[in-house]
Amino acid sequence: MPRSKPKAAPEAAPAAPPASQPAALPASAAPAVSRPQLTPASASAAAPATRPRDISPAELAMLARATGGGPSPATAAMQTDKRIDGLWTINEERNVWVSATGVGWRRLASNFASANAAFAILSACAKQTQTRVDFREDDSQVVQEIYVY
Repeated sequence: MPRSKPKAAPEAAPAAPPASQPAALPASAAPAVSRPQLTPASASAAAPATRPRDISPAELAMLARATGGGPSPATAAMQTDKRIDGLWTINEERNVWVSATGVGWRRLASNFASANAAFAILSACAKQTQTRVDFREDDSQVVQEIYVY
């Protein structure tokens, strides 16, 4: 025999406050409280400084040691709307350089041979067609990303 769903209990009305709690006072019976007004002079004294303190040279040195002092994404630069006007390579593994207008010579990333070859092919096509090129370089001026339009 199929089971029927149990019926939900009807919601109870909110309970009245216990007798130990005082009833709310009407708005006209509320005591008047005066709030202090801030003047521009007292407002600046009360507000905390909005600029953090400068990092000391000792803290900078400690930070450089902790991060290895290598390139970081914060120092990467995006070069936009450039043209490739020169290519250079030599019979060495992963050693390709490109010259971009207004920027100069930049080495292509050499992390992987396949990426280095792909960057070289994209750069050669961009040079041949003189199309727009955007690229991201790290702080040692090595091209890490390249976009050819």
